[in-house]
Amino acid sequence: PSSGNLHPTELHLVSNNFPGIENGAYHYLVKEHALELRAKGQLVDMLSELLSMPELADSPLVLVLSSIFWREAWKYRDRAYRYCQLDLGHAAAALSLSAAARSFACRLIGEFPDRQMQELLGLEDSDEKTMLIIPLYPFSKISFSDKPASKQAVSRFSSGKQTDLTK
Repeated sequence: PSSGNLHPTELHLVSNNFPGIENGAYHYLVKEHALELRAKGQLVDMLSELLSMPELADSPLVLVLSSIFWREAWKYRDRAYRYCQLDLGHAAAALSLSAAARSFACRLIGEFPDRQMQELLGLEDSDEKTMLIIPLYPFSKISFSDKPASKQAVSRFSSGKQTDLTK
């Protein structure tokens, strides 16, 4: 869902040896259902250093959500920022569920240096602002020992059986 069908959220990704996608930063083009290469290279290493998160090296794909606020502002004025946040939340939830269905876990990162993220994605002269970073990790490479409920929830959803999640 998107308030007023205005779709302020954009998707970018940074590939790190992901099969079929050359390493680099990409922007998802909705109308073409294609990826637009924005920058080539091993950018996950730069991102890892930028965020002081060495574990990002284990992420084959880092999703980045951004917002274009004027898409909401012309219609919703002062409420536009809130509606952009709602749209962003819907997108993040959909990506998280899709990732889990493909055996990936994800982490939501909302704290990062804005200017450097804009530069990494080629957005420094854009109306678009980076809002959320979502690295994906294959289930096979992470430990659920400190978060057993996460693995249980995923197995309940992926089994196709209805389960009482309150137990």
